[in-house]
Amino acid sequence: NKTFEVCLRALLRQDPDNIMVGEMRDLETAKMAVRAALTGHLVLSTLHTNSTAETITRLMDMGIESYLVAPTLLGIMGQRLVRRICNGCREETSPQNAELFIAAGLDPIAYQGTGCGECFNTGYKGRIGIYEYFPVAPAFVPDISSMEAIGKLQQKREVISFLNYGLRKVSQGLTTESEVLENTAI
Repeated sequence: NKTFEVCLRALLRQDPDNIMVGEMRDLETAKMAVRAALTGHLVLSTLHTNSTAETITRLMDMGIESYLVAPTLLGIMGQRLVRRICNGCREETSPQNAELFIAAGLDPIAYQGTGCGECFNTGYKGRIGIYEYFPVAPAFVPDISSMEAIGKLQQKREVISFLNYGLRKVSQGLTTESEVLENTAI
């Protein structure tokens, strides 16, 4: 009859330094994680959202008050997997959207896999991660009530977006421009 909430309460009584919550699926779990963070514990967890900015609004949509979200977040990490170009058939090509590379401060260089026996003629072999990190603390702004306010905070903190991180991987020859664009909703 032990629920996740009961187990987490028991864990907090042991005064751990760090706590890993597999996934925050409901309000009770989120409240316990916030309570643990407010009492000085480092809490790591997962939450399914489309971007790091949406994590803040998702927590508030779950029922966590905005005044509790602000002091409990150190940072938010997002990840996506994209297909890796096969090393056996990788070729340099011109990007379809050179302006995106230039805007990201990158040389407009792209690669593609032409297909070979090593990758079963797909041009891809394996996957790599692309990441977005949003450093929230220490100087969290008080206005986190809208996606617009969160977006402004991200610009101020110079967050490297999924798109820009992915474009770096394209110019390094690790994935394709189309993979990045498909997986970053551009």
